[in-house]
Amino acid sequence: MKYTFCQLTLIAIFVLCYNATAGQSYYPLENGQTWTYNFIDYATSDTNRTNIDAMISGKHNREVWATTEITFELKKDSIVNGHTYKVIVNKQNPFDVSLIREDDGNFFMLNNETFKEENFLKTAVNVEDLWLDYENAEETIATLYIVIAKEKSMQIKGKTFNDVIGIGKITASVKQIVAVLESDNPFIPVTYYAKGIGVIYSYAPYPLGDRYSDLEIFIED
Repeated sequence: MKYTFCQLTLIAIFVLCYNATAGQSYYPLENGQTWTYNFIDYATSDTNRTNIDAMISGKHNREVWATTEITFELKKDSIVNGHTYKVIVNKQNPFDVSLIREDDGNFFMLNNETFKEENFLKTAVNVEDLWLDYENAEETIATLYIVIAKEKSMQIKGKTFNDVIGIGKITASVKQIVAVLESDNPFIPVTYYAKGIGVIYSYAPYPLGDRYSDLEIFIED
């Protein structure tokens, strides 16, 4: 299955596996690490597509369109605009590269097209904390990040993870973001991070995930 540029960028953000060096960071970034993920594409005709509890528990009977295993490696350091980034490479596609850095519990990714930093994860947060990252000079388009979970222990698809932070993310007009925040039960794509591991799970249904399927990404053993 062909991946769009946006999806490849998402893939690079989600590089993890249990063979990564353990630590206390919510996104460990040690050179030489390798990680493997399962990418599962679900049919968009399924009912309850935004039932995140069912997706996280794995207790559903959704139609699977495709499953792909992707391995990544943290290769080296790279200095851009005075900041040192970790270079993460898709081992199946060496042209798929992302640059990520940490600064005191804040994690930034360098946009490959605009070279703009995106603060995709903050760790000194509480549930319902949020922040905006404006995408244009007029500040009419923004990316919303909102903390949807912060748990000492959490089960995902039958596996238990400790010290978990869940972040919802959506890019839209500021007016649309306000509408989402005022909704009773809004749904936006979600990503879960575990301390000492990194990203452990994400789910983005079409069209919020910039893909013609509902995409689930889950860490392998």
